[in-house]
Amino acid sequence: MKIGRNELCPCGSGQKYKKCCLLRGVDPFEVTSTKTRHLRTVRNMFDVNTDDDLDAEDIQASSMNNLHILLLRNRPHIKEYTKMRKMHSRILNSMLKYYYNGKFEQKIDQTIATQYRTDDKESDNNVNTFFLLESNFDMETSLGSQAFIDTLAYKTSPNLSCITEEFIKNNHYKRPEKIEFLHSMLDAKLGLFDVTKIDSTDGYAYITEIFTGQEYKITDIGLSGSSHNYDNHYIYTRIFTHHGISYSTGLNFMFSKKDTFIQEFIERHKKNYKTSDDIIRFTELYNRFSNDHSRIKIIRNSF
Repeated sequence: MKIGRNELCPCGSGQKYKKCCLLRGVDPFEVTSTKTRHLRTVRNMFDVNTDDDLDAEDIQASSMNNLHILLLRNRPHIKEYTKMRKMHSRILNSMLKYYYNGKFEQKIDQTIATQYRTDDKESDNNVNTFFLLESNFDMETSLGSQAFIDTLAYKTSPNLSCITEEFIKNNHYKRPEKIEFLHSMLDAKLGLFDVTKIDSTDGYAYITEIFTGQEYKITDIGLSGSSHNYDNHYIYTRIFTHHGISYSTGLNFMFSKKDTFIQEFIERHKKNYKTSDDIIRFTELYNRFSNDHSRIKIIRNSF
């Protein structure tokens, strides 16, 4: 069967054929399992820019991003950052294999779950709707896979178990550097951020969490080198910090500050903010972003 270069790849990645299996010289009809798509999603989060349906502006932004990478990649702090991201990617791949080998079952502590409530008028007030299990995501999309991976690997809620804490508990790794890395993963912070400044020269972006006021200086090649005006947007992401280097774990939802949904969302959650309610905010923002066909793209890091 002949596949058009601009058609969606039959492997289910959500990318165009020319940017997916054709590029790697593999048969897309042999790469259709959910496991394979999820492993590929990890690679996409850390290694390549895979935004599909690129228009002229996107292509220009991607080219500028690649140039920015060339200018920065030999700097010592960027080398350390790149090394860290590769370890992060390998660990996430190991976690996914652990899950698909049937060694991990995500457990819910119902005694904690009963404390959760929402003011969302469209909700049926059933707290269980906030548990992001596999069935809640569109697993055929990169975004759905990223969200699923986030809930598996990181501590999204006090009542949900995650693979990172199980790896720590079971001494899955023996090397001290990997054990230390797992503890940093467990401490990764999920939040809605305002970009206050970018430093294109050194590849940094300065961001502030909307609800806590916590400030971060993250290493982000794409964000710091982009021509987009991020002053007008909020970014919902998870920030990982290890050995003084901070960066986004790869899950990014971007919202316009003019969006009435995000304005009402901030106002509502500011009234009674608790970090333990991250799962509620995650659900609301994922549902909104995943159903927005005109959603704003973010230029991701790529090495």
